[in-house]
Amino acid sequence: KLSYERALTNWHQSAELCASLIGAGHDKYDNDPSGFTMRYGHKFFVDNNYKKSLMGFYLRPEIVYSHYNYNSNEKGGRVLSSEIAFLGTIGYQYVYKRFLADFWVGAGYATGTPAETYYHHGFELWHYLNTVNTNIALSFSIRLGICF
Repeated sequence: KLSYERALTNWHQSAELCASLIGAGHDKYDNDPSGFTMRYGHKFFVDNNYKKSLMGFYLRPEIVYSHYNYNSNEKGGRVLSSEIAFLGTIGYQYVYKRFLADFWVGAGYATGTPAETYYHHGFELWHYLNTVNTNIALSFSIRLGICF
């Protein structure tokens, strides 16, 4: 995954773009996925930290598109999964000199062709408490980076 975030003229907002290739190895389900994921998020920082941009608690609406094929255990052969998710996330981003740590959780709506594992390399579909809902997307992450 490669992400780029840019503070906007208003220091309390930023735009973030992330692209990732799926297939550099095996995923946690060992089904040899191959494809890509793209995501765009717009961060609204809610605490007034005038000393540093890109730092503090934030709210972020984002859109995530995941497109890949994988070895299916249920159907046999390669199967295509193409999903788009609209998420609302809340997080905290910490900046120390040139290093950045970002933590977030989020949920939203997903649509498309789900994978049988419900894992889409950028978000996961609801499959908890013995229930499945392929329209509920969940996301959480810890990201480390370098500021330029």
